[in-house]
Amino acid sequence: MNAIYGAEPVILMYHRFSAAPAPRRVSVAAFDQQMSYLARHANVVTMQELNEGLRSGTVFRPNTVAITIDDGYADLHDHAFPVLRRHGLPAMAFITSDFARGTFWHWPDRLQHILVHCAAPALRVDTASGVMMLDLSTTEQRLEAWNRVADYCHELPDAAREQTIADVARVAQVPVPATAPPEYRGADFDQLRDMVAGGLSVGGHSVTHPRLTTLADEQLSMEIEVCKKELERELQVPVTCFAYPFGAPGDHDDRVHAAVRRAGFASAAVSYFDAHLYDDRYALRRFGVSADFWDFIKVVGGLKRARAIQKDRARVRGSDGRV
Repeated sequence: MNAIYGAEPVILMYHRFSAAPAPRRVSVAAFDQQMSYLARHANVVTMQELNEGLRSGTVFRPNTVAITIDDGYADLHDHAFPVLRRHGLPAMAFITSDFARGTFWHWPDRLQHILVHCAAPALRVDTASGVMMLDLSTTEQRLEAWNRVADYCHELPDAAREQTIADVARVAQVPVPATAPPEYRGADFDQLRDMVAGGLSVGGHSVTHPRLTTLADEQLSMEIEVCKKELERELQVPVTCFAYPFGAPGDHDDRVHAAVRRAGFASAAVSYFDAHLYDDRYALRRFGVSADFWDFIKVVGGLKRARAIQKDRARVRGSDGRV
């Protein structure tokens, strides 16, 4: 297969995996189909090779792809890594160090745990923006309720978000464990060492996955520098790439880039894409991948990249007053 829309490489971004199809997860079967396709039709490179090529001005082969996986859930070890190893494909996992240590679990997972285990068929949640009435009568409605509250919490400062989640837990009468239950647990350092020995690369993803742009300078440096030091100490490999927690445009800025650079990272990745994939090596664009195979083909084949270019050109024409 030849690249249809150009030869620029793309960085794929995954998060969660499952044995069978499940919401917000890529099943083993779907992941195997995607990796089989890459093994046959793509030039899969490591993030280190991609970074070096970008620095040196390398002209990449058509359909060059790098595979990244964020957060480092235990399902990376249980479901995704065996598929990668079977197909002989490299990947980089961006690891939140306290998650690997087992002393932290992600707030969206805590929120989901509360809503899944609430015994009531409905819930009233009072927020600063008004009242949320949540229908919990079916599995689908609980997922929709999670989406509503998570979208609201995502825009809050850290302290306000934690208070909101505590309020939901109180109203739902669901205690939140100090450590993550198995379905929300991170791969521990023993599992990560096993995967690194099998060829997995590791990047940094902060200590506790905060929104970095909201932190004071000292806390910002700690989240980035301690993550790098802990991963290198535990895994005995250099950690040279970073991914911003959440990774939206508002989750990184020049101050955060500078902190990442000072910590010794050679590059950093965001969680969105546009027409400017590699303009800034501290804001490398990535394409989120779901279980949808044809959506995956659009990414790898360059169609989504081409649409981003068209959108950017239309925006520029509009700002210039040209049609």
